[in-house]
Amino acid sequence: MLAHARALALDFNTVIPGHSGVTDRAHFETYLATTLRMQDMIRTMTRADRSREDIQRMLEMEFGWSAFVTDFGLDGAIGEMQ
Repeated sequence: MLAHARALALDFNTVIPGHSGVTDRAHFETYLATTLRMQDMIRTMTRADRSREDIQRMLEMEFGWSAFVTDFGLDGAIGEMQ
């Protein structure tokens, strides 16, 4: 996320991401804020010894994660936030 924060220090309005369509600075800022909030929530839940299932439910409800995303990304996200 450090690269994202550094990018926001630059003067730009158009973002050309690698995995989706062209967007703008406001969307980029929202993406960064959402990602940081998600990381904080996973970290807090992990440190509180919440179950994988609890974290999965939170991600599905708060961030719209699908079963496909949690099957492939949840364990890595939990590992990074410990």
